[in-house]
Amino acid sequence: MADAVARLLKLGRTQAEVGRMLGRPKDQIAMLAAVAKRPPAMRALGDRVGLRTLYELQSAWKQDAATVER
Repeated sequence: MADAVARLLKLGRTQAEVGRMLGRPKDQIAMLAAVAKRPPAMRALGDRVGLRTLYELQSAWKQDAATVER
């Protein structure tokens, strides 16, 4: 879902438009857009953890990648 959102945004759609298209709230689209840029180490987690958890992990990873990856 995150990759699809990223593609739609790249095509010039706004987060609000994408949200309406997918029937999701704009804040969820913003999180999906953010996690689309996640590092390879976190790509495998996409199917096993919730969106909020993935978003928070990515935010923490930006500050201290080594600790989060451990």
